[in-house]
Amino acid sequence: MSDRARGVLSRAGLPRGPKNRLALLVPNTDRDILGLVFEVVKDLGVSINHVMPDGVDDDDIVQLACLAHWDVAFLIVNNIRYPHAVRIQDGAIQLIQNLSRFDKPLVACYGWPSCDAFVKDLLEAGATAAFRIPCGSSVIKEAFISSLQ
Repeated sequence: MSDRARGVLSRAGLPRGPKNRLALLVPNTDRDILGLVFEVVKDLGVSINHVMPDGVDDDDIVQLACLAHWDVAFLIVNNIRYPHAVRIQDGAIQLIQNLSRFDKPLVACYGWPSCDAFVKDLLEAGATAAFRIPCGSSVIKEAFISSLQ
């Protein structure tokens, strides 16, 4: 990791006070679920600036997280490319662990596997919220409430 990236990591912290604008770190993923997220957050009275990496590789996401200002990450972990020999579940857990170093909220959702144990794995890796999609807007709303504190 570069000295510049290390400096960003050491200065990162949780947002203080109520937020009325979020910088959302989100890979260019499923537009339907992303549209629902934007609607839910807007209904909470918050506007969004979104920060998107150039690609959907896990390295692209971590690199952008080191360089850009962001308040919360929203990841559809099945839509991210991980190294070739890595299972998606293992890659997602590693990505969450890497991003948790920033001490910012991480919302992770997935379409598969269908077992609920993956939610527990994502939360143990450092996600502040994890859920299976499709889901209702109330699930997404609950996931973002902690980001506004």
